[in-house]
Amino acid sequence: MPLTLEEAQTIIVGAHECAATIDALVTVAVVDEGGHLQALGRMNGAAPLSAQIAETKAASVALFRRDGAALRQLQETSPGFFAQLDHAVRRQLRAVAVRRRV
Repeated sequence: MPLTLEEAQTIIVGAHECAATIDALVTVAVVDEGGHLQALGRMNGAAPLSAQIAETKAASVALFRRDGAALRQLQETSPGFFAQLDHAVRRQLRAVAVRRRV
């Protein structure tokens, strides 16, 4: 079930508060189950490129329905498959560890 805009924004605020406690500058992307962006929040000072990276990472987790660690393991066991993904789908996908806070 998709989140409401208010729920997505609450997640972003919580992640930003958590990042601030460790002096990190982050960008948080919230996507729906189809990997489509619902909300994006980039902290002041976070790298501009981090917005694209956050969305790609979040979409990858959503579309595979696995967390980042499981995707990374799958990539290590099937590197050829992951090498061809960008040619098979309309968006970039990456197998990286992603911290999810619900």
